[in-house]
Amino acid sequence: MSKAPEQGPASFADLPLRQRKRARTRAALVAALLERLVERPLEDVAIHELAEAAEISQGTFFNYFATKEGLLTFFVRLWSLDVALVARRVEAQHTSALAAIEALFVFTAQQSRAHPRLMSEIIRHQARGLATSEVPDLEAGDRLLRLDDHPEALSLPGGGLDQLLPWLLGLALERGELPPEAPLPLMTLTLASIFFGAPLLLAGRDPRAIEETYRAQLQLLWRGVGATATSREECTP
Repeated sequence: MSKAPEQGPASFADLPLRQRKRARTRAALVAALLERLVERPLEDVAIHELAEAAEISQGTFFNYFATKEGLLTFFVRLWSLDVALVARRVEAQHTSALAAIEALFVFTAQQSRAHPRLMSEIIRHQARGLATSEVPDLEAGDRLLRLDDHPEALSLPGGGLDQLLPWLLGLALERGELPPEAPLPLMTLTLASIFFGAPLLLAGRDPRAIEETYRAQLQLLWRGVGATATSREECTP
């Protein structure tokens, strides 16, 4: 699980050169992978072509990632920073953790609509899972480079849904949006099922339906657990 550094530099430029170079190389490998996943599945992407695109040797690739699957999981962690930032912004605007959960689902639906092939591959990969020991943690350089020195870059959870959903559900419980007896582990599992299920079923047929499906399923879940606050149409990233 990727943990946010407790404290660190205020900007990417403040980092030592070695850390900046490592973060830039990781970002270049991620960019090369995403470019290829737009057109073909992960199994058809070769490590040597990713290394060539990032201007490193194939042997050097393994200094950064054990496998190309690990590289994709590393991107998911970077992407979770984007999602966490959206969720935190909505949560602050509406003081509603449930609205923040809906915002991260809507953000995902919008990405799926814009890049259906890529998002479908990413979500299938997440659903399969990967041992976290194969994936390097996000470092300060990765965070600051990804979020362009955003003030919250070092504090956002970067472990994907495994960190985001329990965090937001916990906030909802603290604020009385969920009843005290709400089964948070079961809700986390249900939300993950919704998150993965809708794109897997709809991305290839009608990506535009993912957002509406997300919203409808979330409303059913909130009502089923007796939530006191429901998601709102204006809570859109």
